[in-house]
Amino acid sequence: MPYLSVREDRKRVAHEIRQIANEEGALVIAVYVMIDHTHLLVKLPNSIAPSVFMGAVKRRSAFCMNQNEQVVRWQRGFGAFHLSEAQGIATRKYIVNQEEHHKLKQYEDFLDESTEF
Repeated sequence: MPYLSVREDRKRVAHEIRQIANEEGALVIAVYVMIDHTHLLVKLPNSIAPSVFMGAVKRRSAFCMNQNEQVVRWQRGFGAFHLSEAQGIATRKYIVNQEEHHKLKQYEDFLDESTEF
């Protein structure tokens, strides 16, 4: 399984995701690319389906990295959630502090805490 082990490669993928979002009229609230997965909090306009947006993200970010001889393959599918404002705030914090959160707790635990707002 290919991994994004070089921090600069992960930054390039995050940059590509932001570019795609900008072109599609979406707002990236938070994005963090880990070695083996990515977390993205994005507000999509009503004119684009989540599956269409994620297809573009996967296709173009993989193409970008593969041009630099770094093989990137995304898994099939993706997870998408509609969040309340409180959950959105908590999720943004989770994504921004991604590495720390992976050391401490699972995402489900974090979402449970966010419902207490």
